[in-house]
Amino acid sequence: MGFHKGDTIELDSMAIFRGPVLVRNLTSDTSVALGRGIAQRIIVEIIDEK
Repeated sequence: MGFHKGDTIELDSMAIFRGPVLVRNLTSDTSVALGRGIAQRIIVEIIDEK
């Protein structure tokens, strides 16, 4: 469980006041709640899947 280089993820929900961020890994079909400190350290590339 977790994220690996090359996984496709999406932001599922975000708390209003400094709460956790829920991120869904579309590659492995799992969801993970991350604290904001950890979430800020993740580097992503935005893709447009239309």
